Amino acid sequence: MKTPRNLLTGVVSALRPRQWVKNGLVIIAPIAAGKIGSAATLRHTAEAFLVFTLAASGLYLINDIRDRTADRLHPTKKFRAIASGVVPLPFALVLAIALLVGAIAISWSAGTAGH
Repeated sequence: MKTPRNLLTGVVSALRPRQWVKNGLVIIAPIAAGKIGSAATLRHTAEAFLVFTLAASGLYLINDIRDRTADRLHPTKKFRAIASGVVPLPFALVLAIALLVGAIAISWSAGTAGH
């Protein structure tokens, strides 16, 4: 593991996009129910994927913020974007809050659509 080269690569790595694949599991229920062909189901599934992705990335940032001091002492975690200082703490905190608020807003909006 290497320290990210700049703010952009640091932010991307801190959001942990490799983990987003797991959020794709939200498609299993509609497939099992035989509803995947419905436009509404596809929209709801995409919204669920987006909400899970935003929330997970926001929580990864919060975890990295909380663990930054210990991570700096760890042989591999010291290269993480926040622990290494590539992503400044205030920026990471604002981004985490924005991602979590976005996840809540989309979830709320999707839950109230058509009611």
